[in-house]
Amino acid sequence: SDLTGAELSVSSPCIGSGVPSTTALRYLQVLEERGYVERVADKADKRRTFVRLTTDARSAMASYSEVTHRDG
Repeated sequence: SDLTGAELSVSSPCIGSGVPSTTALRYLQVLEERGYVERVADKADKRRTFVRLTTDARSAMASYSEVTHRDG
């Protein structure tokens, strides 16, 4: 979703992970605490929250991808 600019609701990675929601939410919290993701309230629907990569996480993923393609 980051590459396409689409918003990703918090429930999507929970469902996609294939683990219990409580586990997925706990790991999203860890990623948020480490500065890899941020949660953003949906302006149109206050019941929904989106999750997205932070700038630091995007940079780290780009660096990893660059090294992987260069060395792989």
